[in-house]
Amino acid sequence: MKTLSRMKIAFAAAAAMLALLLPQKAPPHELMLRTASGRSVGQAVMGRSDARNSSLALSARGLPVDRGHQFVLWASDDKSSMQVGRFMVDRSGSCRARFNLPADHAWTQFWVTNPGKPKSVVAST
Repeated sequence: MKTLSRMKIAFAAAAAMLALLLPQKAPPHELMLRTASGRSVGQAVMGRSDARNSSLALSARGLPVDRGHQFVLWASDDKSSMQVGRFMVDRSGSCRARFNLPADHAWTQFWVTNPGKPKSVVAST
């Protein structure tokens, strides 16, 4: 009986150690992209890709394509902002794109602009 109890304790300790040693993935964080009028045009889903990078999956639909099919994605945290990258949409204004961002920031806001016009926001979270 004592041997069985010791085995259970040893197994529980081993399981706890294994849980601590295995890499933990943060749950995905979803943000909605909306136009100035409040119309939803997409979502950005943040997740962890590795120790240095956060992964951003961008899905958009209905972005305005009257000025072209290319857009710029921006990100900011409490202290800084950066251009994440450019992406293209199809004729209906839809796309799926993936980006990597530095994992040492707590990215809280994203916005989309037209190329060459960083202050002309098309959509934001």
